[in-house]
Amino acid sequence: MKRPALWIGLFCLAAALGLLLLGRERREALLVLQPKPQPTAKPASTAAPPAKTEDKSKPPPSPAPAAQTPVPAADSDFQRWHRGDLLGMCGEFPVGGEVYALLARQQYLEAMRLATDKAQHGDVPAMGLLDAYRGLCAAFMQGEALQDFQQREAYLLQGESPEAAEQIRAYLQEERGTQERLAQACPEIVSTSDAAASQFSTLLHERAEDASLPAGHRRILARLLDQQEPGFARQQMDLAARQGDGTASFELAMLISDTTGSDGGKRQTQVQALTQALRQGSVEARVELAYCWLHGCTGTPRNTELALIHLRGAARLGHPGAMMSLISLLRDGNDQFKPHPSEAMSWILHGEHLAASGAFNSASLEMRQEFKSLKQELMPSLSYAEQEHALSQAKLHTAQSRPIKAPPKECASLSPATPLK
Repeated sequence: MKRPALWIGLFCLAAALGLLLLGRERREALLVLQPKPQPTAKPASTAAPPAKTEDKSKPPPSPAPAAQTPVPAADSDFQRWHRGDLLGMCGEFPVGGEVYALLARQQYLEAMRLATDKAQHGDVPAMGLLDAYRGLCAAFMQGEALQDFQQREAYLLQGESPEAAEQIRAYLQEERGTQERLAQACPEIVSTSDAAASQFSTLLHERAEDASLPAGHRRILARLLDQQEPGFARQQMDLAARQGDGTASFELAMLISDTTGSDGGKRQTQVQALTQALRQGSVEARVELAYCWLHGCTGTPRNTELALIHLRGAARLGHPGAMMSLISLLRDGNDQFKPHPSEAMSWILHGEHLAASGAFNSASLEMRQEFKSLKQELMPSLSYAEQEHALSQAKLHTAQSRPIKAPPKECASLSPATPLK
């Protein structure tokens, strides 16, 4: 009887030793996993440091002023898009950043006076800018722009939420104020540009004889002399095209279209001229070629597939006219092409994104309304799968889109239209 009790006692002793060892190993393992305590800094001595003798000969140091970082006011949509318009104009008439800085601040008289001073020294783009604002002022002085303002407001506010309507009204109020300020300055601008046009006629001829005159300047020169001396202007435009100016080549191609009849050979020459302008980088030439292939030209058969290639290419560059024509063709089709409503919706969504980001500058509000109407019209006819496909294709269009043309370096002070979040 004592032997089983002995074995039980030994078993209990072994179990107790095992639990003791297991607990010790677990405590050691936990100590390894726990982070090591960081050494704590020694507490500062409570004894007061010896008092320093104050030198009364030195004046007490003045307290340093608190640093304040100025926070610039956020630009409104109108200010951003207005600078985007000026950026495009600066690429067309590279007068200099100081002129466009004045225009961005809506100091029109100061800007035109500075442009006139540059024109007096033979600056052809400055003369072109004066002429461009003269044409703009002609419309303002006749009241056309202000008369159209109320129609724009009624159109843009259709179906908008109260928050969006308030934002649109704020934009239109700024735009109207800008138009009114320009209209007030227009009488002096018109008189200045008229005087410059007659005064600098001889100077323009002198600049035309300069072989080093850039192609873009020569194109502006041709426009300035188009009414007075059409033959000389045509010669200058030819020279600009030979220098590689795509816009000059495009304008020559359109001149061929306007001055020729139904002769197929001459019409084919226009297609060749548009192709040459396209090779020189003219987006407008690409769009015009698309229309020629789409509707047919004298001597050029219709080819919808070629038209689609050019329309898609121009739409990727953000050309609004090409985008709208492409959407119409994809939505409705024709006798050579079946409708592709899903692809049409992808371009509608892409265009709506561009308009919301201000990519069309001052025309962004109108374009947004156009794309919004097209989406509401087409979306119910698409299946869920087609809608998802259109959305994925729209994202691809956005990723592949690129600006039409980089602005000159002197226009860098004008930031382009900032995308809206």
